[in-house]
Amino acid sequence: MKKFYVLIIFLSAMASGTMAQSKVNITQLMQKAEAGNAKAQYQLANAYDKGKDITKNETEANKWFFKAAENGNAEAQCRVGWCYETGSGVTKDLTQALEWYKKAAKQGQSYAQYNIGLCYDFGKGVEQNHEEAVKWYVKAAKKGNAYALCNLGNCYYNGEGVKSDMKKAKKYWTKAAKKGNKDAQHFLMQFFEINTYATMLE
Repeated sequence: MKKFYVLIIFLSAMASGTMAQSKVNITQLMQKAEAGNAKAQYQLANAYDKGKDITKNETEANKWFFKAAENGNAEAQCRVGWCYETGSGVTKDLTQALEWYKKAAKQGQSYAQYNIGLCYDFGKGVEQNHEEAVKWYVKAAKKGNAYALCNLGNCYYNGEGVKSDMKKAKKYWTKAAKKGNKDAQHFLMQFFEINTYATMLE
């Protein structure tokens, strides 16, 4: 099955606590962010990014994402990696993107781990290495990341980075599909159609 390059950023405000702020809470959030609280900085960045209880402002969002990342917030580090990979608000720099993904990945951020897998899988900012890609997909998959599970299924189906194994391909696609991953659901449907047709020809 053909693999897709699906770059993921993790912007769910729920990752760092409930973000159902009132306008009064935004003021408190700003105070905490200005005081150097990384969690507040990330939440404030999200607020600016989504226009949640505050005027949407990409420049301010990026400013606070970078501050939170520099203060060690893993979700913000993943976002900064995405900014460098896509050239969003900064000069595109795939080497920097990978560095920030790795900082987030060291803290167990599964979307960063998945994105590192993509970098190695498709040779983005690093020499293409399917074995290394599989290693990072496995890390993310162990945390239940549906995109990584789907790509692991693809790796086993195509025999890239691992020995081709249809049973394992089906297993990982099934896990991803159960989590609602549309690509995995599509691959499974194709897989069953191909195998049903092959059985009919026997």
